[in-house]
Amino acid sequence: FAIQVEGGRDRSQVVNYDEIRGKIIHELEMLRDRPKRVEKPYIYHLDVGAMYPNIILTNRLQPSAIVDDATCAACDFNQAKNGCKRRMDWVWRGDYNPATKNEYDRTKDQLSREVIDGRPFHSLSEKEQESLVASRLKTYSRNAYKKTKVTTEENRQDTVCMRENDFYVDTVRCFRDRRYEY
Repeated sequence: FAIQVEGGRDRSQVVNYDEIRGKIIHELEMLRDRPKRVEKPYIYHLDVGAMYPNIILTNRLQPSAIVDDATCAACDFNQAKNGCKRRMDWVWRGDYNPATKNEYDRTKDQLSREVIDGRPFHSLSEKEQESLVASRLKTYSRNAYKKTKVTTEENRQDTVCMRENDFYVDTVRCFRDRRYEY
């Protein structure tokens, strides 16, 4: 299969076909006869990334493809006869803290009155302040709500511009085709 279908060659063109086939059969029989192995295994990486270029090319998903109605209205090609746009349904998934805005403000206010490592809260860097508020809010949510995050999924719909950006499409196509060269 790999030679004829994927490689596009005739089996008679392979010089050492019988030798390689014999080695593969021997290894498979050894595995069957002695399933408990002591040698260190080879680690194989299963490449599922090859499917993403095909999805991108099939659906014409490119960086500028997801547009809003204002962008479509301003486009010169926005006519019914062109068929240049398509509605795409997708699922948005968001994780957020179950605490309310009021609880967030109260936690931040409480921290503003505390001294952390000998320094007042307002003198800490913004990143340190954010991490302290996040950790305190996480602790509060764990105690009050018995969970630290809420996951929400929403069905959304966007417009996909079907006009191709040749540079992007050619780049993705070359990337996809280069993956099969060894």
